[in-house]
Amino acid sequence: QRELLALLTRDPQLRDRYRAVYRQRLEEFTVFAESLAAAGVIRSSIESWFTGLLEGLWIIGEHWMGHLEIVGDPSDPAQVRRGIRVIVAVLDPHLSDEFFADHSQEGPNP
Repeated sequence: QRELLALLTRDPQLRDRYRAVYRQRLEEFTVFAESLAAAGVIRSSIESWFTGLLEGLWIIGEHWMGHLEIVGDPSDPAQVRRGIRVIVAVLDPHLSDEFFADHSQEGPNP
């Protein structure tokens, strides 16, 4: 991740390919999230915040290990798992009541 910005800035073909892959993966992620909404796991995907939520989750997932390289230890499994808790914290207000009812016995720490 550290060198990514420099590489993409210097190589327009690589930047274009990275952007194309990003758009495709975000579309796939959107389809997956819409299926979660259809299954009642998250609230409606029609809400105006949905795209921003997905992009935010993507950014967290994509950059968590780089974040740990700066402020933590990416070789520590507990710190890597903390990234899951960060994602769940962002998702929490958007999870459906049905999801919480089905998963209330699992506890707050995935």
